[in-house]
Amino acid sequence: MDYGKWLDKYSLDLKLKYSNSEQTRKNYYSCVSCFLIHFKTMEQPKSIPTDEIKKYLLQFKTPNTLKANLCAIKSFYRLTIGMPNKIDKIPFPQKERRLPIIIDQNDVQKMFDVCDNLKHRCIMAVLYGTGVRISELIGIELSDIRRVEKTIRIIGKGNKERFVPLNDSLLEIITTYWKEYRTKKWLFENDSLHTQYSKRSVGLFLKLFKEKANVKSQVSPHEFRHSHATALLEQGTDLRIIQKELGHNSIKTTQIYCHVSSSVISKINSPLNNI
Repeated sequence: MDYGKWLDKYSLDLKLKYSNSEQTRKNYYSCVSCFLIHFKTMEQPKSIPTDEIKKYLLQFKTPNTLKANLCAIKSFYRLTIGMPNKIDKIPFPQKERRLPIIIDQNDVQKMFDVCDNLKHRCIMAVLYGTGVRISELIGIELSDIRRVEKTIRIIGKGNKERFVPLNDSLLEIITTYWKEYRTKKWLFENDSLHTQYSKRSVGLFLKLFKEKANVKSQVSPHEFRHSHATALLEQGTDLRIIQKELGHNSIKTTQIYCHVSSSVISKINSPLNNI
């Protein structure tokens, strides 16, 4: 099989289908690339037996990885091969649900206390103060800061637009930071080149401050997002508002924070109190 030819065709189809989602294109392409290399001795993709595809998928041990590969292979047969029913009877596995890891508010404070870099402090403030994803954070442009409306425009998954609150304390930190760094386009840039700041750089300094503050829990931009959502819930913020702020398509995704907040659970009013 000339799998390179099929990958080129699939790459083109992905650009047309998922023009607004680079990460989806990368993930799907990677999965299908491994799939075609595995079956490179076959004459062409349509000749690969369905039972052999099932055996290939069973090598993936976690439900999420299995599902990711199944989605990619289904899209390949649908978009590129023109066989949407080739593997449509292979069921999706049950989704693996894990409770989010939360950084205790005291630990967040410790990390702020040991942070002596204004840019890093501002990045942590945006992460914890808005709950944005790391890809959304580094994608914030100066024009997205709406000082009058007190919001920040965020472009999320699937190129979807939403707005998150910009309260006075966060606005003050951002203003102080910008007066010092004078970025050109992005809110966060590499100092001399004025290019977009990287996800890797954020991860590295968070790890540094975690160790410096002697914080034991796992720390990453996504843990800041989880901690933001849990803090809102504990303050009594309506779940629908949290859903909208985080950019969740389904309220079920947001409801997972109800399972990790002992504070919310302890405030539930038992019907026994009415007896």
